[in-house]
Amino acid sequence: MNVGSYLWLGLVALFFALLVVAFAYLTLRRSLSRSRRSPGGLFGALRRLDGWLRDAAPRMHRMLRRRLALREWHGLALTLAAAMFFGLVWLFTTIAVGWTSRDDLYQFDQAVHAGLAGVSSDWAVQFFRLATHLGDGLTVALVAAGVAAFLLYHRDGWRAAALGVVVGLGQGVLVGLKWAFARARPGGNLIEAGFYSFPSGHAFSSMVLYGFIIVLVWRYVRREAVRVAATILLVLVIATVGLSRVALSVHWASDVMGGFTLGLAWLVCGLTATRAAQAYRAGRAGRC
Repeated sequence: MNVGSYLWLGLVALFFALLVVAFAYLTLRRSLSRSRRSPGGLFGALRRLDGWLRDAAPRMHRMLRRRLALREWHGLALTLAAAMFFGLVWLFTTIAVGWTSRDDLYQFDQAVHAGLAGVSSDWAVQFFRLATHLGDGLTVALVAAGVAAFLLYHRDGWRAAALGVVVGLGQGVLVGLKWAFARARPGGNLIEAGFYSFPSGHAFSSMVLYGFIIVLVWRYVRREAVRVAATILLVLVIATVGLSRVALSVHWASDVMGGFTLGLAWLVCGLTATRAAQAYRAGRAGRC
């Protein structure tokens, strides 16, 4: 990456650091406001600091409280979602510029492709041929239909609609970007693959679908151990699908990286938009 890329990366890291500090500050403030005892030491200093900030910069104080509110969808949830979305879009753009300008990322693609060309054992090829089907269009459609049926059975129409948007409409976004970049696939494909290469459709689809299922696991499963185990398993599925595309020489490594970042950005955008629509609908119903 060039100096400008490192500068942007530093700014994004600084933004997240400030966000964490502000959230920690307001969390401590909320704890202090619930305490009936007169705090001393560090907590007393924090309370005095909070009072000073409220008096010296009331608008900033109110803005921070709104942006980091835990119980409102437009508070901390929206702030984190917006930060993640724009950070991921920036990362996707950096990846795209990296291989088109033939800089270090382009050289990395060539090195990975050349390195994997010599790794062609029969068992590995067979494993990746099976694993890559987890991101195929037919598999994604069938799994998405099953998840949608589960959600409708549980009367969770909003999440069923969100699934349809992120999976269905996302394919249109993916195809449009493939046409726009028109990147050729690497040579020596071990399975048949058509159309353009960047971003990887399998990486995008697996991130969107299985990432959505991870969200559902934390919504519907109560046992912490099951949640963690299911999350680890689904993350491994996503990673294996992406690795299979590179190992089978149907994608460059940057194609998979771009597919993952784009898929996660699209998932965050879809879930946030659905949550906003749900809150707006609930607000209108409450006013009727």
